[in-house]
Amino acid sequence: MGLIEPEITRQPDGLAQWIAQQLRCAPDEVSLQLVAGDASPRRYYRVIHSDGVMAFDAREITSCIAMVSPASENNAAFLHVASRLSEAGVKTPLVWAQSAQQGWFLLEDFGDQQLLSSLSSATAPLFY
Repeated sequence: MGLIEPEITRQPDGLAQWIAQQLRCAPDEVSLQLVAGDASPRRYYRVIHSDGVMAFDAREITSCIAMVSPASENNAAFLHVASRLSEAGVKTPLVWAQSAQQGWFLLEDFGDQQLLSSLSSATAPLFY
Protein backbone atom coordinates (compact mmCIF):
# COMPACT_ATOMS: atom_id res chain seq x y z
CA MET A 1 0.00 0.00 0.00
CA GLY A 2 1.48 3.37 -1.01
CA LEU A 3 1.79 6.44 1.12
CA ILE A 4 -0.47 9.44 0.62
CA GLU A 5 1.51 12.26 -0.94
CA PRO A 6 2.00 15.28 1.39
CA GLU A 7 0.52 17.71 -1.15
CA ILE A 8 -2.71 15.71 -1.08
CA THR A 9 -3.11 15.97 2.69
CA ARG A 10 -1.82 19.53 3.07
CA GLN A 11 -4.57 22.12 3.37
CA PRO A 12 -4.41 25.02 0.91
CA ASP A 13 -3.05 28.26 2.35
CA GLY A 14 -5.88 30.42 3.63
CA LEU A 15 -8.54 27.69 3.65
CA ALA A 16 -8.97 27.61 7.44
CA GLN A 17 -9.19 31.41 7.53
CA TRP A 18 -11.82 31.44 4.77
CA ILE A 19 -13.87 28.77 6.55
CA ALA A 20 -13.67 30.66 9.85
CA GLN A 21 -14.80 33.83 8.08
CA GLN A 22 -17.83 32.00 6.64
CA LEU A 23 -18.68 30.56 10.06
CA ARG A 24 -17.96 33.86 11.83
CA CYS A 25 -15.44 32.40 14.25
CA ALA A 26 -11.68 32.42 14.83
CA PRO A 27 -9.51 30.12 12.66
CA ASP A 28 -8.20 28.32 15.74
CA GLU A 29 -11.78 27.32 16.63
CA VAL A 30 -12.09 25.00 13.61
CA SER A 31 -10.22 21.84 12.75
CA LEU A 32 -10.10 20.18 9.34
CA GLN A 33 -9.94 16.41 8.87
CA LEU A 34 -9.27 14.94 5.43
CA VAL A 35 -12.08 12.54 4.46
CA ALA A 36 -12.44 10.03 1.66
CA GLY A 37 -13.23 11.67 -1.63
CA ASP A 38 -14.38 10.60 -5.02
CA ALA A 39 -12.50 9.75 -8.20
CA SER A 40 -11.91 13.42 -9.04
CA PRO A 41 -8.97 15.61 -7.97
CA ARG A 42 -11.25 17.34 -5.47
CA ARG A 43 -10.33 17.06 -1.80
CA TYR A 44 -12.79 17.01 1.07
CA TYR A 45 -12.24 18.06 4.68
CA ARG A 46 -14.65 17.64 7.57
CA VAL A 47 -14.87 20.95 9.43
CA ILE A 48 -15.42 20.66 13.17
CA HIS A 49 -15.79 23.54 15.61
CA SER A 50 -14.05 23.33 18.98
CA ASP A 51 -17.40 23.90 20.75
CA GLY A 52 -18.98 21.01 18.85
CA VAL A 53 -21.66 23.20 17.24
CA MET A 54 -21.39 25.88 14.57
CA ALA A 55 -23.92 28.53 13.64
CA PHE A 56 -24.43 29.02 9.93
CA ASP A 57 -27.29 30.96 8.35
CA ALA A 58 -29.33 30.79 11.58
CA ARG A 59 -28.87 27.00 11.71
CA GLU A 60 -26.88 25.03 14.22
CA ILE A 61 -24.74 22.35 12.61
CA THR A 62 -22.22 19.94 14.11
CA SER A 63 -20.01 19.67 11.04
CA CYS A 64 -19.76 20.60 7.41
CA ILE A 65 -17.54 19.63 4.51
CA ALA A 66 -14.99 21.90 2.89
CA MET A 67 -14.46 20.89 -0.73
CA VAL A 68 -11.30 22.05 -2.47
CA SER A 69 -11.73 21.86 -6.22
CA PRO A 70 -8.87 22.79 -8.56
CA ALA A 71 -9.38 25.17 -11.47
CA SER A 72 -9.07 22.21 -13.84
CA GLU A 73 -12.50 21.05 -12.63
CA ASN A 74 -15.66 22.61 -14.04
CA ASN A 75 -16.98 24.02 -10.78
CA ALA A 76 -19.83 25.88 -12.45
CA ALA A 77 -21.06 22.58 -13.91
CA PHE A 78 -20.75 20.93 -10.48
CA LEU A 79 -23.00 23.60 -8.97
CA HIS A 80 -25.45 23.43 -11.90
CA VAL A 81 -25.80 19.64 -11.73
CA ALA A 82 -26.23 19.75 -7.94
CA SER A 83 -28.98 22.35 -8.37
CA ARG A 84 -30.77 20.35 -11.09
CA LEU A 85 -30.60 17.13 -9.07
CA SER A 86 -32.00 18.93 -6.03
CA GLU A 87 -34.83 20.41 -8.13
CA ALA A 88 -35.65 16.86 -9.29
CA GLY A 89 -35.96 15.68 -5.69
CA VAL A 90 -32.55 14.02 -5.40
CA LYS A 91 -30.97 14.71 -2.00
CA THR A 92 -27.70 16.52 -2.64
CA PRO A 93 -25.46 18.37 -0.17
CA LEU A 94 -26.47 21.99 0.26
CA VAL A 95 -23.80 24.47 -0.81
CA TRP A 96 -23.58 26.89 2.11
CA ALA A 97 -20.72 29.06 0.86
CA GLN A 98 -18.37 29.23 -2.08
CA SER A 99 -15.30 31.03 -3.33
CA ALA A 100 -15.35 30.40 -7.05
CA GLN A 101 -11.98 32.11 -7.47
CA GLN A 102 -10.29 29.72 -5.02
CA GLY A 103 -12.41 26.67 -5.86
CA TRP A 104 -13.52 26.35 -2.23
CA PHE A 105 -16.98 25.28 -1.12
CA LEU A 106 -18.66 24.65 2.23
CA LEU A 107 -21.12 21.79 1.85
CA GLU A 108 -23.66 20.02 4.00
CA ASP A 109 -22.10 16.98 5.68
CA PHE A 110 -23.87 13.71 4.83
CA GLY A 111 -21.53 11.67 7.08
CA ASP A 112 -19.10 8.89 6.26
CA GLN A 113 -21.41 6.27 4.79
CA GLN A 114 -21.02 5.94 1.04
CA LEU A 115 -23.79 4.76 -1.28
CA LEU A 116 -21.94 1.58 -2.27
CA SER A 117 -21.99 0.28 1.32
CA SER A 118 -25.80 0.69 1.41
CA LEU A 119 -26.43 -0.89 -1.96
CA SER A 120 -27.80 -4.42 -2.28
CA SER A 121 -30.32 -6.13 -4.51
CA ALA A 122 -32.99 -5.28 -1.91
CA THR A 123 -32.10 -1.58 -1.63
CA ALA A 124 -31.18 -0.86 -5.27
CA PRO A 125 -34.78 0.09 -6.25
CA LEU A 126 -34.70 2.79 -3.57
CA PHE A 127 -31.66 4.42 -5.17
CA TYR A 128 -32.26 3.82 -8.89
